Amino acid sequence: MKNINSALRKTKVLKYLFLLSGIFVLFLVFWVSHEKEKKVVAEEIEVNKNRHIPKEFDFNINNSILEGLNKNNLPYTIIAKVITKQNDNIYNLSTIDAIHKLSEDNLHIVADNGLLDETTNLLVLSENVKIVFNNFELTGNKVNFNLNSNLASSEDPVEVTYQNSTVTALNFYSDDSNNIINFEGEVVSTFNANDF
Repeated sequence: MKNINSALRKTKVLKYLFLLSGIFVLFLVFWVSHEKEKKVVAEEIEVNKNRHIPKEFDFNINNSILEGLNKNNLPYTIIAKVITKQNDNIYNLSTIDAIHKLSEDNLHIVADNGLLDETTNLLVLSENVKIVFNNFELTGNKVNFNLNSNLASSEDPVEVTYQNSTVTALNFYSDDSNNIINFEGEVVSTFNANDF
């Protein structure tokens, strides 16, 4: 009887050992396949390893808002329909609508396209540029605007309108020291005395 009980115990122990080894093998298979899957996913994320994605590609951000502060800690907000990163610090913007806070009033800036240099905070606006301040409206094809200093300039023709008065010139630049806008080159001014 002792031999039979001993044999039954040995067979039970062997069954449990086989069962445990089977479970261990299954666990090992699942673990290896999971690690292999993780490695494949990690390799696909690395640009140099993935052959389906070219090394250089466009990175577009749609319906974006850029916010910042100028040197006087006054806020500006730039809304662009599409922003494309050109290189490390330069971004192409399309369909621009911006608000730039000045000491007491806001400057409203609209343009079809632009380029933002993040290092210098220079915003180069192009195509159908319109800058509105109080009732003054400056329009042109290309205007450079420094977001830090609030200085603006253009080497292209511009027109400024105020109610029924206009000033046109081949170029302009603003002077930060005394808040004066200088117009140069074939300047034509038409003033309506009732506007002032």
